[in-house]
Amino acid sequence: MTTYDDVRTRILTMRDIEHGVGGTATEIAELAAVCGPLATDFKQYLEEFGWLRVGTYELFGVGADVPPHLGVVDRAEELWSGAGMYQIPRELLPVYDSGGGWFYCVSKMHRGQPVVCWAHEYEEAGEPQPFDERYESWSQWVTHHILPYVG
Repeated sequence: MTTYDDVRTRILTMRDIEHGVGGTATEIAELAAVCGPLATDFKQYLEEFGWLRVGTYELFGVGADVPPHLGVVDRAEELWSGAGMYQIPRELLPVYDSGGGWFYCVSKMHRGQPVVCWAHEYEEAGEPQPFDERYESWSQWVTHHILPYVG
């Protein structure tokens, strides 16, 4: 089973990676107030790194230095409200925009908060539509979907 420590080690030893300084306790509490309790490994990532750019992959997050388009609170509120082109259920916390209306999200609908893919073209089905495997945790998703593609 992939743990946050595995992800942390990879992030700290990789090339072509950029991350923030980490979110403050207040920023993380504000996110939890908006979306509910955070998965432990996702919270650890926010505390330590805040946000992440791995090659061309950009992960949402928090922190004083988070680029505006990667601020997880603003992106989540935009997507939950449907204010932009896409809308996702409030039970999903978006963590990555893979393009074309496909968002990887921490799922509040499922026990253990796995990461699922919400595909815009399947919105009418009313549930996340993974186009590949469902990841059992944020750490597993990052390890298998993001980190293998960069040095």
